[in-house]
Amino acid sequence: MSSFIEAFGHRRLGFAFHVIAAICGISAAYLTWTATERWLGIYALDKAQVAALAGDFRAMHDAAKDASDYLPDLAAPGLLAIDWSDPHATPAIERLINRLPNQQRPFVETMQALHHAMHQLPNSPSLSGSDEQLLKSIHKTRQGLPTAPLEFVSSDPPSAPIWGFVVQQQFIAAWTEANRNAIRKTAGNLRLAMPSHPEQRYVTFINNALTPDIKNNVLVEQAKPLSSDVGALAFTRILRQLVTLVPERSALFLPLIPPDIRTPAENAALLGSDKTLEQLVTSALKSGTLLRTVVALIERSLTEQRYDLAKQLAASLKEPERATWTRAVAQAAGDLTTLQQLTLDAGYIPTAYGLQHQGNHLRFHLISPAGIAPSAAVLVRIGTEVIADERIQRLGSLVNITLGEQRGPVVITCDKFTIYSGTIP
Repeated sequence: MSSFIEAFGHRRLGFAFHVIAAICGISAAYLTWTATERWLGIYALDKAQVAALAGDFRAMHDAAKDASDYLPDLAAPGLLAIDWSDPHATPAIERLINRLPNQQRPFVETMQALHHAMHQLPNSPSLSGSDEQLLKSIHKTRQGLPTAPLEFVSSDPPSAPIWGFVVQQQFIAAWTEANRNAIRKTAGNLRLAMPSHPEQRYVTFINNALTPDIKNNVLVEQAKPLSSDVGALAFTRILRQLVTLVPERSALFLPLIPPDIRTPAENAALLGSDKTLEQLVTSALKSGTLLRTVVALIERSLTEQRYDLAKQLAASLKEPERATWTRAVAQAAGDLTTLQQLTLDAGYIPTAYGLQHQGNHLRFHLISPAGIAPSAAVLVRIGTEVIADERIQRLGSLVNITLGEQRGPVVITCDKFTIYSGTIP
C-alpha cells in the first residue's frame, strides 16, 4: 500500500478520493431527491383518488396536477389531471402523450380518441379492433340510424372507457326514440359494462318495468327508494316515459308520481275520469290499491264532500297511515266524536258559545275549542218534547232554534256530547 501511495503520490491519491466522495455524495442526494419526489407524487395521487371517490372533482384535479408534476413519466396522474368534459383539453392530452414512455402511450391515445368522440371533434385519432368498431357505431347512432347490436373483434376486446361510453349513448338514443325493445337490449349492455354506476338502479328499474315476467309488487318495492331520494324529480320523468312505453302498467306508474306535480291529465287517468267516485272507491277497497292511489281518492272525496267515502278509504289503510288519514277526514268532516276518541283531547268537545234567548228563538255558536264546527245533528229537548229538525237551522257554527210554545228544562246535545242543560235564559 505504501509503495502504491509513493508511486501515485499523496496529493493525487487524496484528490481522487475527494472526487469519489463527491460523486457518491451527489448520487446519494439525487437518489434522496428522486425518492422524495416519488413519495410526494404517490401521496398526491392517493389524495386525488380519495377525492374522486368522494365526488370532489375539483380537489381531484388539483391533487392530480401535483402528482403529475412529481411523476411526469406515469400516465395515471396525468389522466386524472385532465378535465375530459372540456372540449378544449386536446393540447393537454397531447402534452401528456409526448412526455410518456412508449409503453404507456396506447391507453392515453385511446382516451384521446374517446375525448374526440365525446365532443365530436375533427381529426380523431385512429384506433383498431373492437374500439374502432364501437366508435363507428356511435357515428351511426348520431346520424339517426336505428340502434344496432354492438360488434366486437374477438382477438381484441374493447377498452372499458369506450365500451361504457358507447353503451350509455346507445341507451340514451333508444330512450329518446322510445324504442321498447332497444331500451331493454341497451339497458342490459349498460348494466354489464357499468355495474357499479350510481344510477344503475334506475336502469334496473326501467329494464324490469319493460319485462312482462316481473311482477308489479316487485316494481313497487324497487320504486320506493327511488321516489324518495334526491333524484326523485328525475325518477318522475322516467315514470312519465314509462307510462307511454308500457301503457298496460300505467296504473302502477301514475300513483308513484308525487301528487303535487301531477298534471290534470295524469290525475284524470289515475282516478279514472270515466267512472263515478263511488265506483272508484268500491274498486279500490276490493283490489287493495296502492297507498298513493287511496290517498288520491281520499283527497278527491274530501273535495267533493263525500266524507262517508273518505272515511271508508281511511279505514282500509294500515297504520300509521290509517290514524293520520282518519284524523284528517274527521277534521274535514267536523266529526268531533272521532277526533276526541283518537286524541282524548278536550279541545275537540263541542261547546255552545254566546247562548241568547230572543223572543221565540234560541241562538248560539256551536264550535269546539280547537275551532271545528261539528257536523253531527243537534238534538234539542224542552221538557219532554223533542224539537223537530226543521225548527233547527244551522249556518256554519251558528245554530238558531225556533222554540214554539214549550217551556221548561232544556237539554241540547250533539252526538254524544251535552252542549247545554238548564233553563231558557
